[in-house]
Amino acid sequence: MWYLVTLLSLSSLVNGGGVPQVPCYFIFGASLYDNGNNNAFVTAARANYPPYGIDFRRGPTGRFTNGRNTADIIAELLGFYNYIPPFASARGQDILKGVNYASGSSEIRDETGQHLNRSDYMYWDAVHPTEAANVMVAGRSYVNLDPSDTYPIDIHRLAQL
Repeated sequence: MWYLVTLLSLSSLVNGGGVPQVPCYFIFGASLYDNGNNNAFVTAARANYPPYGIDFRRGPTGRFTNGRNTADIIAELLGFYNYIPPFASARGQDILKGVNYASGSSEIRDETGQHLNRSDYMYWDAVHPTEAANVMVAGRSYVNLDPSDTYPIDIHRLAQL
């Protein structure tokens, strides 16, 4: 229930005109934000196969979660029409809107994807949060629901500067 209330509250803050609140969004991080940069590497830290992406409309893309990651949700809240492309595939004018440089380096666990109802769990495996957790984290980062959520300024107010 809290998830639904938060989602509805946050959707009212998103710019409805289709123009992003900021001109660009660059992402740096590890597997929690990776959206496909590791796909071409010879590494165990890849997530471009099932069960990753099982709840993502594009299927497995390299996100270390069952659906959208926190960076995807923040991009939506900021009003971006498309997700920020991974560095591995960013080309031309897309680079001016932002690039995701995050690259996962965690090991993939044997128990990955064993949860039957992913919306009831906060973690997809021992390290990576589910989309439900990412919605909560992104939402609380986007707009302070509590003074301890984001300090000294939340993403919504920062975008207005």
